[in-house]
Amino acid sequence: MNKPAISLTVDCLVSDEQWRIELPNLEEISQNVVNLVLENSLRNLKASQDVEVSITLMNDAEIRELNDDHRDEDKATNVLSFPTYEPGELDSVSDINIPAGMPLILGDIIVALETTLREAELENKKLHDHFCHLVMHGCLHLLGFDHEDDGEAEEMETLETQLLQELGIANPYKSGL
Repeated sequence: MNKPAISLTVDCLVSDEQWRIELPNLEEISQNVVNLVLENSLRNLKASQDVEVSITLMNDAEIRELNDDHRDEDKATNVLSFPTYEPGELDSVSDINIPAGMPLILGDIIVALETTLREAELENKKLHDHFCHLVMHGCLHLLGFDHEDDGEAEEMETLETQLLQELGIANPYKSGL
């Protein structure tokens, strides 16, 4: 008997409407990126419940405040992730006690507009491609990936590069792109 398909909900909240001008189909882009990451990762996790991810698109002033409040860094950043689970907890999804009918809520991804625009321009990348990378990066953090040491960074970058390639996006870590 085949396992039922997992339902994925990506809640995309836009606090700065300039995002909709810069990327009119941002909800579809976000859904596609999160789907790709989760299809790859949930296959490994053997999750069977529905999954939910929240993405908030804000401006630099808003993300600066969050970065200061949660990481004691009084500056804007491109992406922040707030995972529901600690690293390693998702290794055995079946052990997570979720009430019947409730989704596995992975957490929140926050992306800053001005920083994302500036980085895309400075690195000569399409905004679409850079945005996809940031959403993917944030989603991997929700799944417990990190880049605190060289080994973790290499593992995360390799996975990002492979998944972005599936979307037709060049390696964001390769210089000269």
